[in-house]
Amino acid sequence: MLGSLAIPPRLIARALDDLHTVAGRLGELVESVRVLPRTEDELSANIVLLRQDIQELKDLLRPLTAVLEPVPAELAQLQTMLRRLPGI
Repeated sequence: MLGSLAIPPRLIARALDDLHTVAGRLGELVESVRVLPRTEDELSANIVLLRQDIQELKDLLRPLTAVLEPVPAELAQLQTMLRRLPGI
């Protein structure tokens, strides 16, 4: 019992301030975890749209590559980049 009386009041105040800070940060963490699934869904949807756009670009370039002999270096580089994308 006497041990708790020996703690200076400023240390108790500092501990309460630290506890308040930790509680606030935990609240921010909980909010981040709560919105994470929505953020993941939005990113997944954007990736799907990006893959569709890339496929459309690839489809547009396909007839050009059949006409051009030899393929210019820039177009060859673009084709190489497109081949590296997964799912395309």
